[in-house]
Amino acid sequence: MPVSLSYSDFKTTKNEFLVPFYRMEKALGFMGIKSGESFPFGAISYIGKEITNKDILEKIAVAGINIVEERGFLEYVGKFLLKLGVFRIGNILRVEYLPNDEFELIKVAESPPRERNRKLP
Repeated sequence: MPVSLSYSDFKTTKNEFLVPFYRMEKALGFMGIKSGESFPFGAISYIGKEITNKDILEKIAVAGINIVEERGFLEYVGKFLLKLGVFRIGNILRVEYLPNDEFELIKVAESPPRERNRKLP
């Protein structure tokens, strides 16, 4: 499951799971399932269990984000979860939206850059 992260010129302090926006005009990036905010990049993370589209819908509902068309959203997120299967833990992704409620996940990096400024005491 992708999680929010600071990458390239984008900086965030939020940590939340991400999904593609569903049926939003001119959507950019992923949608945070807690905040509904847009995040340009996500990193694939291991969460210890398999996630279903119903799990995601439940988390979004708990956060108070309204999904008008539940059945269509469940199918959409089901496609998302299938597409995630070709990526590896740590891969950095972005999402590109296509016509007809389609999207493509694009790998932009194998993993986040390592911080090189760490100094031992």
